[in-house]
Amino acid sequence: MALMEDSKRARMHDINLASRKAEEAAWRRYQATEWLEGFAGPLGLPRQPSEREFISCLRNGQFLCNAINRIQAGAVPKVVEINSPQLSHTGETQPLTAYQYFENVRNFLVAVEDLQLPAFEASDLERDTLEAGSVGKVVDCILGLKAYHEWKQMNSNNGLHKHMRSPLVMHSANRMNARSSAATPSDSRRQLFDTSYANDRQPPIGESGSFEESIVKFLTDYMVEGKENIDRNLFASIANGKQDSIKLFTKIISRCLEEQLQGKHPELDLVFGDLLKVKGRSLSTSSPLEDLYTRGSKCCRTCSKEGNCNHRNVFQMQERELLDLKTLLVKTKREFEDLQSQFQRDLKHLGNQVQEMSTAALGYHKVVKENRNLYNMVQDLKGNIRVHCRIRPIFNAEATTVVDLIGEDGSLVIVDPSKPQRDGRKMFRFNRVFGPLATQDDVYMDTQPLIRSVMDGYNVCIFAYGQTGSGKTHTMSGPSGELTKDMGINYLALNDLFELSNRRKDIINYEIHIQMVEIYNEQVRDLLAEDSASSRLEIRSCTSDGGLSLPDATMHSVQSTADVLNLMKLGDMNRVVSTTALNNRSSRSHSVLTVHVQGKDVSGSILRSCLHLVDLAGSERVDKSEVTGERLKEAQYINRSLSCLGDVITALAQKNSHIPYRNSKLTLLLQDSLGGHAKTLMLAHLNPEADSFGESMSTLKFAQRVSTVELGVARVNKETREVMQLKEQVCTWVISMFQMPF
Repeated sequence: MALMEDSKRARMHDINLASRKAEEAAWRRYQATEWLEGFAGPLGLPRQPSEREFISCLRNGQFLCNAINRIQAGAVPKVVEINSPQLSHTGETQPLTAYQYFENVRNFLVAVEDLQLPAFEASDLERDTLEAGSVGKVVDCILGLKAYHEWKQMNSNNGLHKHMRSPLVMHSANRMNARSSAATPSDSRRQLFDTSYANDRQPPIGESGSFEESIVKFLTDYMVEGKENIDRNLFASIANGKQDSIKLFTKIISRCLEEQLQGKHPELDLVFGDLLKVKGRSLSTSSPLEDLYTRGSKCCRTCSKEGNCNHRNVFQMQERELLDLKTLLVKTKREFEDLQSQFQRDLKHLGNQVQEMSTAALGYHKVVKENRNLYNMVQDLKGNIRVHCRIRPIFNAEATTVVDLIGEDGSLVIVDPSKPQRDGRKMFRFNRVFGPLATQDDVYMDTQPLIRSVMDGYNVCIFAYGQTGSGKTHTMSGPSGELTKDMGINYLALNDLFELSNRRKDIINYEIHIQMVEIYNEQVRDLLAEDSASSRLEIRSCTSDGGLSLPDATMHSVQSTADVLNLMKLGDMNRVVSTTALNNRSSRSHSVLTVHVQGKDVSGSILRSCLHLVDLAGSERVDKSEVTGERLKEAQYINRSLSCLGDVITALAQKNSHIPYRNSKLTLLLQDSLGGHAKTLMLAHLNPEADSFGESMSTLKFAQRVSTVELGVARVNKETREVMQLKEQVCTWVISMFQMPF
């Protein structure tokens, strides 16, 4: 019975021993793969490769040669570069020819032997000859190369390196992934005996090599046999952080060595004593462990006879290093928390400053807006023509701009490109300046109060002025008359008037009609007529209607923005445009869109007003536009009418007794807006490119003259019920007087 139990225990012992050896081999293979992956990779291997995958990856010798060359430059003078091998359907690399990898493997093994590192046979890398221990030799070689690299980094290539395989490799397969991120500190603990005996001042190999080999062999055999007595829960508790691995390992080693020395191997006492005597000569003067030696410490029982316990000193040193690291970590955390608190305080302080600046900026913009409103009120009282300037974007990326500064107060600074910047600066001031990034809505929102006053009985005129290609038609009509977000002032104004009409429908009943004409070669043509080219209109003075008008022009009643859009499309189609050297779609006539508004309130009072939206043709230099024939004739008429407009503006600014309105059909049509009691706004358009500097200066100077014209206080065109009754009585008396016999 006892014999059967012993046999059973022996079999279990063999099974456990084989399992632990397999686990240890897998762990060492994982270590080798991880280091080689980071050092000479990528290898293209899984995290825990099998023996066949591991050998198949290293068969060509290229990764091995690259790794040893990085450690010892020039160890393998020539590395045969091998392209990535083809993968089979099983995921393994296809066999390579012997010549493709034999030279790399041979050179690598020669270099390894020169460094006195563990080597293997070239046949160990053959696919079909994976014998027991062959893969282990390859793994030992790679780990030896890793240890040599670490020693070389630590000692700066001073001293003599002797590879020693640590006997303290005690890992289980279920802890590989948990310990992979902490490979460096665990490697330092496993190589404890290596660091204590393989320093840069060790004695010659012949003097102490036999003692070292005896100790290493004994500890290796004993640790392999004694691993079955270690409870696996200890590893789990260490991995979870419940126990201190240093203290636990010290306790186990001390107990095992004590039992072994007292029971089985009394001769180890003599071996340790002789070895420590040999090592004592170098360690007593140069070893850094001697500085940390504590004379009053309790010696390990295994070395009590010698009076020196180097193993305990090493453990105590590492424990003190861990404590120092913990202290440093706590200090670093505290400093980081202090920095974080300081950062939060600074961020809060910065936020308060930004809030104060934002409040101040809002207050500033509010004051600027109030000042602008007050200025507009003063302008209304004085009757000045308001002038806004809009700068067109630069379409040519290589062109330079003449605009130097755009101020929020309506100031504009222009630089003459032909003069030095200091001497060539010219400053202008208008009611508002819109930069190249301003949208159609931005322009309209600033003119909206003026346009809405039409619904209160005021006559309003808005005209766009500027050289050809400066964007006048885009501002007034928008892009090709289609319903988009970039619709012009014509569409936006009528849309706004419709909204006001619907909002006031319970108080005032409005009727809105529109006319659209053009002045082409000093002829007024109806753009909404079926045959606009043959229609010729006369400008007549209709004082009963409150100003100049075109009674023969087609007048359409509009009820919605859709009606307006259709009529604007018709007018744009009938308007004369042409292609010149300066503009692909140059307007060859002055376009006038007139909106007639008539409202009757609940008391019977009647409001009559007109809104003139004028898109002037652009002034152009004939030598630049390169026009001939009919286009040249059109340019001459355009320049002549604009010159007459300039004469009228000059006369108004100088308050002359005679104003030459009748010199041009354009000035005659705008007489009521320029010389009457209307609200007038001029939109001066500017081309900012340096090539158009002369035309831009002419536009700005003309706009500056316009801003000085005083039209007088605008009047409301309103007739009360009493006035209308009196007018009817007067008409009745006049008729009766004519009917009386004389």
